[in-house]
Amino acid sequence: MGDPLAASDFQVAGGLQAAYSMQAASDSQALRRFATHAGEGRCGVTLEAAAAPDGGGLACYLYGGEVPHVGGQALAAPGPELGGRQLSRADVWDATLPGHKDAEAARGVARRLAIACGCAVSVAAGIHVEDATADDLATIGANVDACVDALVAKLAGDPSADPAARDRLILVDFADREVGTGEKLDVHRRSQLHRAFSVFLLDGDRLLLQRRALGKYHSGGLWTNSCCSHPRAGETLAEAVSRRLAQELGVSGVDCNEVGSFVYRAAFANGITEYEYDHVLVGEWAGASDPGPALNPALASDPDPDPAFTLNPDPAEVMDWRWVVLNDLSRDVAEHPDRYTAWLPEALRLVLASR
Repeated sequence: MGDPLAASDFQVAGGLQAAYSMQAASDSQALRRFATHAGEGRCGVTLEAAAAPDGGGLACYLYGGEVPHVGGQALAAPGPELGGRQLSRADVWDATLPGHKDAEAARGVARRLAIACGCAVSVAAGIHVEDATADDLATIGANVDACVDALVAKLAGDPSADPAARDRLILVDFADREVGTGEKLDVHRRSQLHRAFSVFLLDGDRLLLQRRALGKYHSGGLWTNSCCSHPRAGETLAEAVSRRLAQELGVSGVDCNEVGSFVYRAAFANGITEYEYDHVLVGEWAGASDPGPALNPALASDPDPDPAFTLNPDPAEVMDWRWVVLNDLSRDVAEHPDRYTAWLPEALRLVLASR
């Protein structure tokens, strides 16, 4: 029997040493190694990865905060196919240590990477911030997203990918003329006017409505239009729409046309403010059946879906979705505004006026 392991063998200071100790006997020269970092101080996050050759898999370690550690892990793989159609974008399994919530972060990262890379992905995660505020959690979440985006870019052959640059928004004036750029969370904390878009995917008179994931940096759990986001610095509106439809919903190849724009401001309890020049776009798409009863039974349209034709949105972005009739939605928004995001009423009005 060999010497017992010393406590120092389990410290995270050696980067990937702990996360990849199981691979010590393998040929390390066959692995491509990457590291991305976003944020500073106790909300800073690092994502390190080792990629096996020929798409053989990706092993990652996500850590940061005041006490980097391993509190949870997740394994994800591209979903199975049936009749040539993918049933789910990715399947995920996880495990967590008692008293930890790190598996939640590991799940989101593993799923996104499995979809982007088309291979099996394992993620060990440990981020601890003592007495974290809602603002801290929003910052950490944004930093994790930036690290994943940068890692995907590096895996695709862009070794200069910069998480900070990839998450910079376009600041505009009231005529939508660009006046500068700013880091995403900083822009929202400072209440700076920035360019945004709201996409409505329609099938005739029905709208694909989504419910924002609870972990979003604001408006979690509220219903809204099909897809909402911001163009990044240097990115056109069309490029941003295409990117976010694929990331949030797994939808591609939709031609979207702008039907109007408006400016709104909405402040949230966590110190975030949305102050947006919002471009409203409409696209025709009828690629999925409804998953079940809607937020209001009057809005339900297809209670018995074919699972082979349902959407598989990113659960870090979307917790639920429904097809709803536009006029029914308009009435429900008027009667129950607390169920919906702040920008939906005006964006919906522009869509209805364009028809």
